[in-house]
Amino acid sequence: MRLSPRLLIACAFVASTAPAAPSSGPTQGPAVTVFRSGDALANSYRIPALVAPSEGRLFAVCEARKRSWVDKSPTALAVSLSRDAGNTWSAPSVLVDAGQAAAMDPLPITDGRSGRIVLLYTVWPATVQERRSNGPDLWQIDSPDGGETWSKPRKLNGSDGFPKCKILGCGPGSGLVMTGGPSRGRLIAPVRLLDAGNTALFSDDAGKTWRLGTPSSESGECQIAECADGVLMMNVRTPGLTRRRTLSRDGGATWSDAADAAGLSNPKGGCQASVLRLREPNLMLFSGPGAVGERTGLEVKVSADEGATWSAPLPVYAKASGYSCLAPVGSTEVGLIYEAGPESTFSRLRNRPPGWMTLDFVKIPLPQLKAHARVPSEPAPKRP
Repeated sequence: MRLSPRLLIACAFVASTAPAAPSSGPTQGPAVTVFRSGDALANSYRIPALVAPSEGRLFAVCEARKRSWVDKSPTALAVSLSRDAGNTWSAPSVLVDAGQAAAMDPLPITDGRSGRIVLLYTVWPATVQERRSNGPDLWQIDSPDGGETWSKPRKLNGSDGFPKCKILGCGPGSGLVMTGGPSRGRLIAPVRLLDAGNTALFSDDAGKTWRLGTPSSESGECQIAECADGVLMMNVRTPGLTRRRTLSRDGGATWSDAADAAGLSNPKGGCQASVLRLREPNLMLFSGPGAVGERTGLEVKVSADEGATWSAPLPVYAKASGYSCLAPVGSTEVGLIYEAGPESTFSRLRNRPPGWMTLDFVKIPLPQLKAHARVPSEPAPKRP
């Protein structure tokens, strides 16, 4: 079945009217709720992604599950913009409406200067039979101006020149534009393949055409960061005790055998996490739930040696927390958007109340992250 998502653009900009969630801590300012489940657009918002397309501007996108919190239920993509470095946000609006199908796993890519955004996402068919037979389609939509206006969506799989593969999902989270080495300027999109390991889609012409790297030995939700020497590091969710990592020394074309990501762990059943490398200072950041049981206790860890070792956790939010995404905010702060719940764990009710999950944004000062890189990590707690 060929899907034809409709493009809807909302231009109104207002400060977020949802109350700030009680997510602030000693290391960052007060959190702002950008998306609140149960509003007029969606039953549930999930799977946030964040990029900074130009100075002072932030772009947030997520899944807007229309009638239910359930994966692959009718789902649109919702967006919100900040033009003042995350202090205020536009009211959520629908960017892509897939009808009864499910638009999922949004993955924005930007160079951080030009304002251009390339947004990849998958669309799953509406029926279980079609999902089993066909799987999802991969789509792309572009903005030249930081999310103000958008191109018409185009389906990538099956198009002329696109790699013959079946992509299960993007990231989720954000992609990147390489800044060093022979692949400078290359767009990198972490993807999960059906019946194969993770790899990268990459483009050397700003997203006009794409090539696919060789599958790695690891599969699962993933994010990629570029190390100082141009090596790409993919960080992967697993259902086990630790996270995994694999490296590419040729701009995403091939990947090393996977190994444990020392110092990083998963909650029970695993969870998506975010990685971000800062150039000045040269630090690697990781965000994810820190608890060994349920998804709770969002934290940030800092590495000064390209992810070989990690600092002690920097607490962000003590209650229920899940997927997250990091992005630079100017030269003095780092932004973080994350799934947050008002209780110690997320609701498991079949019909979940409004506000059972919010997508909250917080800024962390760069000097605090730099100082925290020197705080040694304690041994990881043993699981029950």
